Amino acid sequence: MKLFIIWSILLLLGGFSVLPENKCEAYKTGKFRIVDKKNKLEFTIERNDTLQTETNMADGQKARFRVNWLSDCRYTLTVIDGPRELTDFYKDKMLIVDIVKTNDEGYYSSSRLEGFDRVSKVFLKKIH
Repeated sequence: MKLFIIWSILLLLGGFSVLPENKCEAYKTGKFRIVDKKNKLEFTIERNDTLQTETNMADGQKARFRVNWLSDCRYTLTVIDGPRELTDFYKDKMLIVDIVKTNDEGYYSSSRLEGFDRVSKVFLKKIH
């Protein structure tokens, strides 16, 4: 029985050592591109620790959001300014974003508007 318990503990600890390390830190700042082929939209995003600027590549319109990091892989966006319909829509609402998977090219995010159930999933490609 003792051997079984020791073996189980070693197996458990060994399993944790092969978990991928958290790479969200690499995507907290930088320049990114989102391409939505379905809706024929393309955006570039520039983000520092506290501010995110999004540019619609089709018409050049820009929107700025306040960034608040809740954890290594979760942050919120609150609209500061931008096109009127966007600011009206996001007024008094927060977008909650989770980085769900990272790779060498960028990250997959899952986001939802506070108070709403609909989840949007996109890939943000890091622009070097």
